[in-house]
Amino acid sequence: MLDKIFLQLFADGEAAADVSTGATAEGSGTNDTSIAEEGSTVEGGSTEGTEPTFDDLINGKYKSDYTSRVEKAIKDRLKSSKAELKARDDILKIVGDRYKWDGKNLDDLKNAIEGDDSLYEQEAIERGMDVATLKYVKGLERANAANEAARAEQEQQTKLQQQIELWVKEGEGVKEVYPNFDLRTEMQNEQFRQILAIPGMTMLKAYETVHLDEIRNQIKQTAVQDVTSNIQARAARPPENAAQSVPSADIRKDISKLTKEEMDELISRASRGERITLK
Repeated sequence: MLDKIFLQLFADGEAAADVSTGATAEGSGTNDTSIAEEGSTVEGGSTEGTEPTFDDLINGKYKSDYTSRVEKAIKDRLKSSKAELKARDDILKIVGDRYKWDGKNLDDLKNAIEGDDSLYEQEAIERGMDVATLKYVKGLERANAANEAARAEQEQQTKLQQQIELWVKEGEGVKEVYPNFDLRTEMQNEQFRQILAIPGMTMLKAYETVHLDEIRNQIKQTAVQDVTSNIQARAARPPENAAQSVPSADIRKDISKLTKEEMDELISRASRGERITLK
């Protein structure tokens, strides 16, 4: 389950947006008031066993799929960046010609550029320091920038992993309400991901929003089946007193269009012994 989520974010570049704006409520979504509470349980089933960790999945059951998808994503990115790489090579050639660089060792070019005082003289004057001091300061600035970039990347990766683990936990909660729910499938749905990214949005609500019509139809079908079965069972039951007059009612309305209240009323009347006839 986890591999598809990570790979989708990795391939589409949506990780930063989803993590920064899509913080969901702690815990599973089963504490929310869901559409399923309006009627009977939509389907039976539950998830048992210990919840696998991120590392368990990508190094175990989904290792092959995870590896192949990551490799594909890397190849696609390399392919799309050929033009950019060519532009960089052209720039290197121009700079290399200036410093008589043979194109073999980048460190040689780097040292030649850093040793060119003419690149620093104007800035040194503007900042009120000599060239040597400016070079030292700029070296510190580059090192600090690199450290900050590494720290930010590590922080982003940590947030991403935390978000994925939270999604998996919430997904198990949604599956308890809707057993057909599949997190891997839903994460491939752009509309689902966009809704899930809304601040404060839970996975349960996101799923119900995307599949609202399907859920309502399923609830209606389940309710109609329950009413029909109950009415048929009551009608087939032999009367306790043959001489007793049994009230009856003809229902001429399309049963699929009955409201929940109307269906509850029919069940109640049938339970009191009234014979209900559907037209």
